[in-house]
Order: sequence, then C-alpha cells, then structure tokens
Amino acid sequence: MYQDLVDQLHTGRRSKVKWVRFTAVINCLSPQETCHCIFEMLATEPDDYMSDKYIRDAFIQKLVIDISSNGWQQCHETLSRQLLGTFENLESYQQRRHGLVLSGLAGVPVIPEKQKQTIIYLLLNSEHVRLRESACKVLRENWATNYIDEIEQTWIRYQDKSCAQVIVRHCPIEIQERQFTRLWALDDGWITITLFMNVDLTTKRLAKLRKLDGITYAYICAKRKVILSDKEATELWDKHGKDKKAGLLLWSFGQMKLKDFLVNLQLGTPKKRTAHATATKEALGQLPDVIPA
Repeated sequence: MYQDLVDQLHTGRRSKVKWVRFTAVINCLSPQETCHCIFEMLATEPDDYMSDKYIRDAFIQKLVIDISSNGWQQCHETLSRQLLGTFENLESYQQRRHGLVLSGLAGVPVIPEKQKQTIIYLLLNSEHVRLRESACKVLRENWATNYIDEIEQTWIRYQDKSCAQVIVRHCPIEIQERQFTRLWALDDGWITITLFMNVDLTTKRLAKLRKLDGITYAYICAKRKVILSDKEATELWDKHGKDKKAGLLLWSFGQMKLKDFLVNLQLGTPKKRTAHATATKEALGQLPDVIPA
C-alpha cells in the first residue's frame, strides 16, 4: 500500500495538487493501515532526503491524530515495540528515521508511561542531535519529574541547546544553579532570561549581565523587582538608547516606576530636541500669565 501511494505521488510532474491528494488519501487510512505503511516506509530506501522527510512527517502526523482521537491501540503497541527492538542494530541513517517516528509516538499524551520513558531514554542517549532534540521537544511540552536525572546527564554529555531549554523551564533550581555557568555560556537570549528569572541574583552575576547586555539586565531587574537608580537608568539609556530593543528598556524603567527619569528623558537627535524645546518655549510665551479658571 505504501509503495503504491508513493508511486502515484512521484509519477509524472510534481505539483501541489498531487501532494494534497497524497495527504488526503493518508487521512483516509485506518490506524492499522497507517502503522503498516510506516513499517513499509522505514523498510524502503528513500529516493531523496526532502521527499522522504515530507512523506515521513505526513505519516507521523496521521499516527499522532489516530492515537489522540482513538487511543493507544494494539497496532501502535506493535509498531513501538518493533521500532525499539530493532533500533540498536540499524545503520546510523536508519536510526534517525526510526527515531523520529518514535518521538512522534512519545509526544502523544495517551501513550503508556513505560513506553514513553523507554523511547525518551533511548533518544536522549542517541548520537544524533536531531533525535535528542526531538526527545527534548517532547519533554518541554509534556514534562514529568522522573526525567530530571536523565536530562541533566544528557546536558552534561552533549550541551545541546534543546536540553538547556528543558532545564531552565522545568528542572529544580538546584540543577540550574549547578549548571549556571555552562547554561549561560550558550549565549541564547531566551535561555539567559529564563535562567535569570529562576536563579539567585548575586551582585557578580548582575554586574556581568549588565556588561554583556544592558537591556536584558534592565528587563531582569524589572521582572525580579530590583529597582535601579535614575543615574543607572541614564547610563543604560545613553549606551543602549539607539538599540532596536530600546523600547524594552523603556518598558523596564516603567515597571520600576522611574517616573521622573522617564518624564525628563529627551528622545530623538540633539537637533530635533533643540527644535522641540524652542517651539515649546515659543508656545509657552504666547500663554497669559494667569490661566483663566
């Protein structure tokens, strides 16, 4: 069945309509037929990488829909057991294809926890970064505390950004403190902000953050209720006022209630500021000394 579907897709000139028909036919398959096609797909050498990727993703999507709609059935149990049983003996590129199907299974909330745990542990220890990323994606979206030790060991072993994302989002503060230096060294904006939202804000850490990224520093201070002086706010604005993220800096000052600083802040170029000040003085000069009630 699988080969017939693929042959129809690849016969003649490729087009968007043919692809839509292909996915429409896949959606008509029963859960058992979908699993059978996936078995065939994984046993077949792909003609080319991109074509194989789109076809594989289409079948994985159908697999997830089947399980989410109709529950975990015997065909899914058989599929997962066979993929797990043969994984270690596969060639490297075949492991990658099998692993992506397994990650699709692991990401479905109704999968039995024992099956999910076996899959996640297998993928986290894979030499393929794409498979480790797929396992981390599952954990970001469907976290459980029994993965804490494994995710920290995976981080220590590979230092993947996807693994760091799981740690700063879900793992206990003790782990984030223990791995702080290496997590920050990734130099990823989202990871840095999330990390600083959780860990202890020591003077040394804040000083280094300000030196590296003053806008993120101000944002963290605002979110963690650390109030800056008008003098420090002025220094940050003089340095970062022309940055494309300057609006975030102003937002942070607003959260700190730095009203006087914000009211007195001069925006725009010196020439524009001078023109604005002159126009304001002229306008004020036209007003009467006493404003009528």
